[in-house]
Amino acid sequence: MGTNYYLREHPCGSCGRSDELHVGKSSGGWSFGFRGYRHDPDDDRYSPTGYPVLSRDDWRKVFTDKPGRLVDEYGREVENPIEWLDALQPPDLKQQRWEGSNMGSYWRPDARDWRDTEGFRFYDGDFS
Repeated sequence: MGTNYYLREHPCGSCGRSDELHVGKSSGGWSFGFRGYRHDPDDDRYSPTGYPVLSRDDWRKVFTDKPGRLVDEYGREVENPIEWLDALQPPDLKQQRWEGSNMGSYWRPDARDWRDTEGFRFYDGDFS
């Protein structure tokens, strides 16, 4: 069981719908999996932030620069996104090896999969 997190921006005053930017997913037993965004206008994975999001520090910049609310998939708001981000624990080396092995069932490494300098997992593509 996991929980996805989204940055919601530009809510409609009438219907309440908003633009959503997938931040990542928290899953029991796994380190937080971030959604990464590259910034290449010629690529279909063009970053909606206007700049690449390749690390936890880049997400800190997104939360600082973009107006919006950080919410989980159940609509619960995270009151202070920067504190939430800072509280996430990077995986230790043992966990990194496990998550990178063939035994990690849902995380399949490919060219769009990387770790930032702190060891957090990133994926430049859609995942649930």
